Amino acid sequence: MSDTINENLTITVIVPVYNSQEYLQECINSIKNQTYTNLDIILVDDGSTDSSGKICDDAANKDERVRVIHKKNEGLVAARKTGINSARGDYITFVDCDDYIDLDTYEQIVNNISDIIPDVIAFGLIEEYPDDSIKNINKLASGIYEKSDMEKNIFSRMLSFGDFFQFGILPNLVCKLIKRSFLEYHPPKVSDAVTIGEDVDMTYQMLLNANTLQIINIAPYHYRRHQSSMMFQKVELEKLKILEKDLRSTFDCMDSEYSLDKQLNSYIKFVYLLKHPETILGKKFDFSNKKIALYGAGGFGQAFHQCYSQNVVIWVDKNYQRYDSVKPADALKERVEKYDMIFIAILNVAVCEEIKNTLYENGIRKPIIYYKEEL
Repeated sequence: MSDTINENLTITVIVPVYNSQEYLQECINSIKNQTYTNLDIILVDDGSTDSSGKICDDAANKDERVRVIHKKNEGLVAARKTGINSARGDYITFVDCDDYIDLDTYEQIVNNISDIIPDVIAFGLIEEYPDDSIKNINKLASGIYEKSDMEKNIFSRMLSFGDFFQFGILPNLVCKLIKRSFLEYHPPKVSDAVTIGEDVDMTYQMLLNANTLQIINIAPYHYRRHQSSMMFQKVELEKLKILEKDLRSTFDCMDSEYSLDKQLNSYIKFVYLLKHPETILGKKFDFSNKKIALYGAGGFGQAFHQCYSQNVVIWVDKNYQRYDSVKPADALKERVEKYDMIFIAILNVAVCEEIKNTLYENGIRKPIIYYKEEL
């Protein structure tokens, strides 16, 4: 991209804020202190009841690039729409209020933007756990994709890259830059009632409508994982049905040659397993009157434990220190007489196979099962 365009490009950064006083200041500082300074920063206070609103106002008083919008609590989708409607930048991006970004994030991105000024720019992120960091980048190759390239190489693999729940393009909205003029022409048709899968709903709508996409395989965004994250929260079954309806209404309008229905069905199963696993597992397994040793305490493991808590007699994970009531995997051998079977609550089949083989090698002789999606 030319230096002239570099100097003139403005990025609107939208931060939906709700009761995040513990992390909010670090989040705001990571945006305000960017090496790329041509920013329009919008903090949307979605009816916070803690000190988050004051933290936002203090930030605006100290930096003229920061604007604050105080509104009643209506949820993340509505807060994002509010920010979009007030944006002034050439590009729009998002940062969640409990996350943070590298200080050269937008400098890296702007320096790599193609001269064609793509509708959507996709990059990666790092999942930050208390004791570990996991880098996630897009599975598809970096570079510029015009509409014909997207139809040929993106659409058929963006939601499912082959293995169950492996995305070709990361669904996270926070690792996207979207041209404002494109959003004005294609405003997000995401129901405010969607409280799970909001990013998937908006991201893949955008990609299907975009004429150009650029993938930059850097990961400057830090996505904080903690026990209060939405990943670990129970969601009403009706909310999942709203998400599914929203997605199907979008995908049904597209050409079937891109295997969108197949990808969407796989994703919907993934979401149900993470939030209401009984709707999927109940058709494949009979857990009645079984004493279960549960292996896995991530999103799937947490959901399984909530659903089948009366059956789970021991819960283990290799990262047991992160969670309450979770033991190290060695406890399976020490308490083998307590359970009838082991359920591995992990959605990567290769990892499940590895764990199963390791347990058998260590002398475990109880039945070991896990979910395997038929692709």
